Amino acid sequence: MSLKKNLGSNSSVEQDLEFEDYVLAQTLFGELNRNLHTIEETTGIRIFNRGNLLRLSGTAHAVDLAASALRQLYDLVRKGHPIYSQDIVFSLKILESSPQTLLEEIFLDKVYITSKKRIIS
Repeated sequence: MSLKKNLGSNSSVEQDLEFEDYVLAQTLFGELNRNLHTIEETTGIRIFNRGNLLRLSGTAHAVDLAASALRQLYDLVRKGHPIYSQDIVFSLKILESSPQTLLEEIFLDKVYITSKKRIIS
């Protein structure tokens, strides 16, 4: 995945993301790019998509937030974790409140519950 930032003159920022695997990128983007639309609606940025390339455009904070979420969610998809639209919103809320959070630790964390001699994870 490669990153490229361009600072505009009017506090608007553009950042390009390129994902290595086209199929995994499409899984992350969602059917008909629904996950990308969710990110746009939640953060107020614009996302332009071309294959496995994205251009994020908006305020610096919102673009950084969306880029961080997309990079981390892509890593989860690469590890076989399914991504749903509620995961997108949840990820953005988590990263908004704590930008250093690793989503992998939250999404791939196992909770063990015992039930009559069996462990359920």
